[in-house]
Amino acid sequence: MKRKISYLLEGNDHSCFFATEKTVGPKAATIGPAGTGADGVGKAIVVKSGDSPANSWDTQFFVRAPRVFKAGENYRFSMKIRAEKPATATSQAHKQPGEYLHWAMVGSPSFTTEWKEYKSSGLIQGTQEGMSTIAFNLSEFKEANTYYFDDIVWEIEESGNKIPQTPEEKADTLTWAMDKWIAGMMNATEGYVLAWDVVNEPLSGADKDGD
Repeated sequence: MKRKISYLLEGNDHSCFFATEKTVGPKAATIGPAGTGADGVGKAIVVKSGDSPANSWDTQFFVRAPRVFKAGENYRFSMKIRAEKPATATSQAHKQPGEYLHWAMVGSPSFTTEWKEYKSSGLIQGTQEGMSTIAFNLSEFKEANTYYFDDIVWEIEESGNKIPQTPEEKADTLTWAMDKWIAGMMNATEGYVLAWDVVNEPLSGADKDGD
């Protein structure tokens, strides 16, 4: 079974979002007013960092899932992000927010002043087993900054079923299957088939041209 966790900011339950700001926290993350969300629609999470931090984790944003991850599980993660100043963050695997487990999780998102989507997917490693939280280190950038997060989605593959493919992945899979089929037909016909035509008007009833 695939489990999709969508973090919506328009409701009243924001219990999965936490932040440490300028070494204070973790605490419940700040939800901005209407209009702070992606492309000016709805709300966003707002996290503020300070000048000249001593450590990259002095300001962090946390997303906590309602489960504990096991090694070998597949995940897909996405969110929309922007910042007042361009910056790059790193990510870590935590158990609970602030309970460090492993130094890497979903890559290093780059923030610009415009909204953009960040995506990451992969396999939970043995060193990440037991994690429930993604932590984003927002003090990699050494100036005070304001970060915005919206439309956060976490997809988890369970019991051997696969996360649905993206359109690009489906196209790649179809191309691979067609290439394999054509290669097999060429081998079976010993090279006598020199071209393949795609039928765009298959027969659907009466024979209209009398052949």
